[in-house]
Amino acid sequence: MMRCLILAIAILSYSFSTYAQSHTNDRILTTNEVDILSNAIKKSSFGCFKIADSCSKNGDSINASLYFKQVNPYILLYEGLTPLTIDSYLRTNFKLTATTRKWYISEFKKVYNSPKSLCYKTLERMAIEDQAVRANQNNADSATFKQKDEEMRLADSIHFAYLYNYTQQHGWPSLKNGSMYASIIAIHDHTNHRYYVPLLKAAILKGDINMSALSLIHYWIENNSSVLSIELTLKSYDNIAFPVNEMLDNIFPQNYPEIETAVKSKKNVHLFLVYKSKENKLFKEYSRVMQYHYFYRDDVLSKLFKRLGEYIHTSGLNGYNNGFWNMHWQPGDNNDKPELTLYVLYGDKKQVSLPAFDKLLSNEKVITTEIHFDVNKYTIKQESSSYLADLTQWLAQNPGISIEIDGHTDSDGEYGNNMKLSLARANEIKKQLVSSGINPSRLTTKGYGSTRPLSTGNTESDKAMNRRVEFIKIK
Repeated sequence: MMRCLILAIAILSYSFSTYAQSHTNDRILTTNEVDILSNAIKKSSFGCFKIADSCSKNGDSINASLYFKQVNPYILLYEGLTPLTIDSYLRTNFKLTATTRKWYISEFKKVYNSPKSLCYKTLERMAIEDQAVRANQNNADSATFKQKDEEMRLADSIHFAYLYNYTQQHGWPSLKNGSMYASIIAIHDHTNHRYYVPLLKAAILKGDINMSALSLIHYWIENNSSVLSIELTLKSYDNIAFPVNEMLDNIFPQNYPEIETAVKSKKNVHLFLVYKSKENKLFKEYSRVMQYHYFYRDDVLSKLFKRLGEYIHTSGLNGYNNGFWNMHWQPGDNNDKPELTLYVLYGDKKQVSLPAFDKLLSNEKVITTEIHFDVNKYTIKQESSSYLADLTQWLAQNPGISIEIDGHTDSDGEYGNNMKLSLARANEIKKQLVSSGINPSRLTTKGYGSTRPLSTGNTESDKAMNRRVEFIKIK
């Protein structure tokens, strides 16, 4: 019923540990957390299910029965089993003793026939609807795709709001309250992924969910690059840039021979596409058009990646190497003419030297005027992204360091407004760093307005010196 959830449990819950340990950073998990969560899974109903499956395949009915008796019947409810199908399912898939099979069927029927909570019934209905609207969108033709896409987005907005509000009040739902149905909704609620991470960790430790939702959210955050993440990626690898603007019209690039030559001549190759436009909405519109083509396998991105597939690193930059998901937006200057650039990244990831921030290691403050904001606003200008990318990389290379971000303004404007503005700017820098994977617990912010000037003069150069940001090591 739910797209073979039990199969997903077996694959994702046990393969994620190896994947996550090779991708561990501030974004989602520490190596220690991966070990703790993996051990919790093994002791849970989901782990017992997997062990019972393994014992059955080895013909060990005694241990298969021992472990299967510890599997919560709600897990099989999620798989769509009923009192009419449970006996056949157990006989076909597990080598259990007759006594255990009879006992488990009795326990399953009790759970199946028991009254379900309002939360369970609501999440079950929403999860089924979630799968249905996505199937309708996938199967839509060109005439109905937009309508089906809007139907999916409307359903999502209702589902996301319900789950978010529920977890705000009660935390993650238990198995009896629809925990696995909730996982399906959380996976698609990209806006709140980081909010759900600690809730999912706690639920795994309680045995209420398997690792699949957390692993998929981990993957999405790793691949959903911010502007700073793009800067970091391009700085971390040797790369060659190819303009491929004709791909914006779903036309195969004319410079493909040069691209293929570059890919063939390098080792450990990844492809990375950057869509540059003044406003993000153009990228979103383009993505939706390409999504339609992707479902029908006639998009130029898939064709390009398929032709180059044998020469590309199999795991991609973040464990995946599909063209549609390796495309990212970056702000540009020309809104009327967006640009698409294909970067051929190759070689091993580089440890970039960033001496400008090494002062923090000796407890010296770092003072910069290279982070620019719109006038009287806290919006960070695009030209600041390179500096913030360097800071992000330095923090990633020094995971034991925590810093304080101090905002300062010049003396123009009112005192109270400057105090608020300086703090808002410091908070915006923190937000950007967190969006690129730095743990928020490592960052604190303060705003000093114009109370700590470096220069007491009143010239434009004096004011520019005072409009600054300072970084101080606090741990």
